[in-house]
Amino acid sequence: MSDSNAPRLPSTFNRLAWSNLAAQSAEQIALAAAPIVAVLLLGVGEGQTGLLQTALTLPFILFAIPAGLLADRISRRWLMAGAEALRAAALLAILLLIGLHLLTLPLLA
Repeated sequence: MSDSNAPRLPSTFNRLAWSNLAAQSAEQIALAAAPIVAVLLLGVGEGQTGLLQTALTLPFILFAIPAGLLADRISRRWLMAGAEALRAAALLAILLLIGLHLLTLPLLA
């Protein structure tokens, strides 16, 4: 039996949770898709695929602390929106490069 007087989470929390789910999903899809694109379209080997995975993971290591400091000083909404816009632009650029047959492994990384 449900209690109609149970406390509900604020709508801002729900928006944050859904936006975080979308961001994490996009991130994981991009991390999984990049090596597949590298192998199927560029014909790279195991070593180059490993280097690509390193290049995709390196920003997390390099920018985690500076991004955290930035998040403490500016609006988190603008920071998150800007980061997602940058990610979308990068993914669109990859699609454009694929369409123009100009994609290389360094550009994919």
